[in-house]
Amino acid sequence: MGCGKNGYVVRKGNSGALSVNDVISPVNITLFPNPASDFFTVQFSEPSENGAFNIEVYSMDGRLVKMAERGIRTIQISDLNSGIYMVKVIKDSMVFSTKLLKP
Repeated sequence: MGCGKNGYVVRKGNSGALSVNDVISPVNITLFPNPASDFFTVQFSEPSENGAFNIEVYSMDGRLVKMAERGIRTIQISDLNSGIYMVKVIKDSMVFSTKLLKP
């Protein structure tokens, strides 16, 4: 599942204002495997985009349940309950969001 199909991008402009757009960025993220039981990995559609980024995993009630160190691409989720989670990948002034299913 990639950001291009089921996600959105939040952009922070120079004025500090946030805007939510349909995915218009040529860069998409993919989580694999998805569904995932033990871990998932984030992959960017463009290899040049693999620089510094943060990953946050939220439960559907909005609680932050996992966070990755800057640049870590694989997140261990074996300790999470089954359910749907929102994964945010934060890179520069963009936030890519997509859903992750844990059976």
